Amino acid sequence: MPVMFHSGSSVGRDISRLRFMAEKTVETAQVLALDREQILEQRHHQIDQVSELMRTRSCMRTAISEYFQGPKIARRPSLSVKVLDWAFSRG
Repeated sequence: MPVMFHSGSSVGRDISRLRFMAEKTVETAQVLALDREQILEQRHHQIDQVSELMRTRSCMRTAISEYFQGPKIARRPSLSVKVLDWAFSRG
């Protein structure tokens, strides 16, 4: 995962620098040319994701958690909870 430190106005330079570093890393990697393209595409995608996280106005903690763990999925209540809700909600 790429990491960016910025003061707000330098985001574009940070992204350019990370892309440059990714390109140089992939160029020197001892892999097939096709694999290099896929690796570079993956690196650029990761950089774009982190850049998007930096620009978001939502909760940074939630955004980072979703990046690593995926979006939270609401779990369905168990049968026992459904029965208790049904039993105690009857008026």
